[in-house]
Amino acid sequence: MSFSCDEAWLKAVHQIPEVREPLSIIAILALWDEVVRRVGIYAGNIYLASEAAVSQLLTIGGFVPAQDIVCLLDWLTAFELLYRFPVAYKFRQGYGSERQCRLNGWGRLTYRMVRSDTGVDLPFDEWERALERHASTFSETYRAVVGAALSAQDGNDVSVWQLANQLPIGVLV
Repeated sequence: MSFSCDEAWLKAVHQIPEVREPLSIIAILALWDEVVRRVGIYAGNIYLASEAAVSQLLTIGGFVPAQDIVCLLDWLTAFELLYRFPVAYKFRQGYGSERQCRLNGWGRLTYRMVRSDTGVDLPFDEWERALERHASTFSETYRAVVGAALSAQDGNDVSVWQLANQLPIGVLV
């Protein structure tokens, strides 16, 4: 007996508990992008500055994974659901082990599929409210760092990396 990709997806979401944590991370990353745009911090898709920034985002959103965040991000990267690469030289004026990341188109599609499935019992609205409260409270600070990051593309020597790491959730563009 064969079944469609949609049926396979629904079976995975509902019957494989290991999928819940990665899907929760995908959802919070997608919600953060939506909130960042809605609050007026940045019009595009924003990068999280490091694995620590992802952990901070999840905590502020109200989700703490049981598994190691780096392991989960590796899993999402392997399935090509997010972009993840070393922090750009222009932001740090040097190299480090931190890796910036954001959802890609496949990750956003995955979020939309999970969000539209009424059988998925993830607290999307609760996460979104928590992220919106946070983004609204710190919107000016986030906008200032985004502005500095955009200027860094023009050769500005502002240490965007230091500014990003002073934020509650480190972001880059």
